[in-house]
Amino acid sequence: MAAQRSKLVVPVTAAALLLIFGDWLAGPAGADQLVLPQAVERNQPIKVAYRFEQPATASGFLDVDWNDIDGPLVDRRHIPFELADAPQVEFSLDARLAVTMKNQLTVDLTLDGVDSFGNKFRRESEGL
Repeated sequence: MAAQRSKLVVPVTAAALLLIFGDWLAGPAGADQLVLPQAVERNQPIKVAYRFEQPATASGFLDVDWNDIDGPLVDRRHIPFELADAPQVEFSLDARLAVTMKNQLTVDLTLDGVDSFGNKFRRESEGL
C-alpha cells in the first residue's frame, strides 16, 4: 500500500460582509485541488470542494482546520465519506464564524480504495 503526501496551506481572507477566498488552488502532489468560491455572503455557508485528479471509488475522511491568521482555531471538522466514481468531496463552512480579515484553511485527506485494476490503495494528502 503506497501513500502519497502533499502539503499546501491555503490563505483565506474574510471581509465584514464578504469572504474572498480566491480562485482554484492546486496542491503540489497530483492535480488535486481545493476549490473555494471567489466571494461568499457572510450569512451564507461557504461551499468548498476537494476535487480529485481523477474520479475516485473509495472511502475515507477529510480533516479540516480553519484558523484565523493569529492562530486561534475557528472551526475543526472530521468529515467521513464514501465515493463511487466521484470527482470530489464537498463540505461547507459557516461564514459567520470568521472573526479576522485573514484566515487559513488546512484540509487533510485519507482515502482507501481500489484502482481500475482492482489493486487496493491508501492515499493521504496533508495540508491541501
